[in-house]
Amino acid sequence: MAKRTTKDSKRSFRAIKKQAKVTTAAEKASNKGASAKAPTTLIGREARAEERFRELVAWYILQGVDEATARRRARDEIDDDPRK
Repeated sequence: MAKRTTKDSKRSFRAIKKQAKVTTAAEKASNKGASAKAPTTLIGREARAEERFRELVAWYILQGVDEATARRRARDEIDDDPRK
């Protein structure tokens, strides 16, 4: 294979290489942001408390309470004692 010796080919190669670096850096940055925002899986006591909270909110909404008040009442009703 013959090696290209013109300056234009070197400049275009450098431009392509630079663009590739910028693209990979942008992809890495977007992946970091997405992974930081990914929801975590709750286990144990936290999972049971979250499920109970959702059930209470749904029950209050079925009773005719608006969602904001239902969430407030459910939060007040849940016992947050970590020793249990």
